[in-house]
Amino acid sequence: MIRLPVCALLLLSILVTTMSCGQFYLGDAGRPQDAIIYNETDVPVTVYGVSERYPKSPDARLQPGEQKKTGWLIPRGVTKQRTIEAYDDSGDLVFCKKYTLTYEDAGKEVLMISIVKGEISCD
Repeated sequence: MIRLPVCALLLLSILVTTMSCGQFYLGDAGRPQDAIIYNETDVPVTVYGVSERYPKSPDARLQPGEQKKTGWLIPRGVTKQRTIEAYDDSGDLVFCKKYTLTYEDAGKEVLMISIVKGEISCD
């Protein structure tokens, strides 16, 4: 028979209780959300906003018709906002759109982001 100290039993009972109540998520870093960014314009574009850590750094340079696969990790209980922007070689904004990503929806389907010239809805 294994004998555990009283404090170990107390800690174990607290851990089991909080896990069963949905308050403690051991080992759950989040759900992956895959995305494909596709340049539907007739000009090369530079895409921003893909990187969570560096949202103002260029994330991708896409030629017309080119696509890039990317993804994010969506933590439990968190709603993430991503604003994807694309600029042409002149520095003009050609695309801007906000995306809302939730833990519950993450991973259900691949998020398709089609860069379309003139689609500016990031307000």
